[in-house]
Amino acid sequence: MHLSRWLLGIWIGASLLAFFAAKSEVTEVFDMRMRDYATLLTEIAYRRIHDLEERGVDVINTPPNTAFEYNSTLAFKVWRNGKLAASSTGAPNFPTPNQPGFYYERITSYENSDHEKEIAEGRAPELETDDWIFYAAHDPSYDLWVVVAEIDDVREFLIGKMILQMVWPVLVIFPILFAAIYFTIQKQLRPLGKVSRQIGRRNPSELSSISSDGAPAELIPIIASLNSLLARLSAALEAERRFTANASHELRTPLAALITQVQVAERQSEDKESRHVLSKIRDRANRLTNLVDQLMTLARLDPDQSSLNPEHFCVQQTSEAILADLANAALEKNIELNLDVAPNSTVYGIEAHYSVMVRNLVENAIRYSPENTEVCLKFSQEGSTCEVMVTDQGKGIPDKEKKRVFEYFTRGENESILGSGIGLSIVQRVASFMKATVTITDNIPSGTIVTVWWDTNVASVAADSIRKTRQHQSKER
Repeated sequence: MHLSRWLLGIWIGASLLAFFAAKSEVTEVFDMRMRDYATLLTEIAYRRIHDLEERGVDVINTPPNTAFEYNSTLAFKVWRNGKLAASSTGAPNFPTPNQPGFYYERITSYENSDHEKEIAEGRAPELETDDWIFYAAHDPSYDLWVVVAEIDDVREFLIGKMILQMVWPVLVIFPILFAAIYFTIQKQLRPLGKVSRQIGRRNPSELSSISSDGAPAELIPIIASLNSLLARLSAALEAERRFTANASHELRTPLAALITQVQVAERQSEDKESRHVLSKIRDRANRLTNLVDQLMTLARLDPDQSSLNPEHFCVQQTSEAILADLANAALEKNIELNLDVAPNSTVYGIEAHYSVMVRNLVENAIRYSPENTEVCLKFSQEGSTCEVMVTDQGKGIPDKEKKRVFEYFTRGENESILGSGIGLSIVQRVASFMKATVTITDNIPSGTIVTVWWDTNVASVAADSIRKTRQHQSKER
């Protein structure tokens, strides 16, 4: 689009430049013609007038030369010794000039040559007003004044006619050339546009090689360098995920042993202060264990995509299983877990995505809810659009924190509650796989409502794309 505008601007500019340049040249030619005509008349006027007078010819009404189209537009008058000596037919009525050179005047004259007859018959002849261009030449040796005149409108018409003959190749040929250049460039840039669209359609986790099929030779080195960068980036990310998964797995066993030993020490200790310190150690160890579990979940999200396929699963059964797993955590705080879902509701998608997302939402709601409250999980579906809503009765999330809570290790204002600050980050990550939207609103009078909605058709297509990408990356490795 920008290229076409540039070419159109060049065409218009070139046309205007050619027009004004041609007009200037043609105007100069017409002026030169008037000067030459006046000079010629001056040279021959004395002898010609003298010869005509001896033969008794009326020199006042000498017809102009009409053999050449452009000569017929000229009129002239010759003065000798201050008296009119010769005049062309149709010459306007203008006085003797005062100085040589070009000048312009507006003159009113009779429109018809039979104006004298019309006046004699008592009719009013029609008048017309024209702008005239005059050129006066003076020969002091013979006391001759020669004036050549031309109607300005006639001159402009003739100039326009001549310019059109000169400029029409630019007006006709340039659009053809413009179209040829435009379509040639578009054809050459089409492979670049194809590569741009390939990159634009990718999600952040898609690091497979870019296809160079049909790309011009000049673009292949760029694609090769970009593919090399993507391969190195993919390897680095894979190494990071593998390290996180291995480190989390290695930490679980010693943490479990540590918690067990602290619990044993708690039961055996009789000192109140010691038991309080051991309780703090157990809480910290539980928090660390929760962090390790969340890190393992986060590390598994990307590698597992290649083995997951969309399928129909029962939302009711999956949701009930999640709430059953979290029942002990809810009982410790006397929190009632409620499930609002239609019996035997089924959804087409990846069950693991739904499980990870809902589990983190409900677990987060339990963690930040006070005792003797309620946490509700609601699922609704209309057509291909699904919605999950988790409601708690906690303190809520301030508006300024609602965007930050999706960042890693962001826990909000209440730092004393056991947690790692990764739960909602995992929800956001899973939501990106599902092409879902996550919103946080306030629960009146207190608490938080986290809503996730997605289109199952879009989610299944996205999941299939990610799975194929992972399989392609595995083959490349």
